[in-house]
Amino acid sequence: MLRNLIGLNLCKELRFDEALRIFAELIQRRTIAVGENHIEVMELSVDISNIHLMKGDVKQAAMLYDSAVKRLRRAKVPETHPFMVQLERLQLLYHPEGNSAPHANSFSLLFMQNK
Repeated sequence: MLRNLIGLNLCKELRFDEALRIFAELIQRRTIAVGENHIEVMELSVDISNIHLMKGDVKQAAMLYDSAVKRLRRAKVPETHPFMVQLERLQLLYHPEGNSAPHANSFSLLFMQNK
């Protein structure tokens, strides 16, 4: 949990590459501990996709997001789970108006302007 908070704090500081390293380590450890289809691993996958989005790497972000969503659907996570609500909001960002093309503008550009 502490490493996760450190990774999130690094994102706030716009230190995305360092945050990605921490989240990659976390996802590897959690996958070994609980398996790749556990919700914790899928949540970390979405966190990593969000970091890529903040970096402006929209294609990688959308690919990771879509992969996590597919695994969540296969795992039959209840629609009422709080994480599923977050995914619904992210769906609008990654695939606006139902279009499968990722949305490059608003979110990532906010972060890129602060560099």
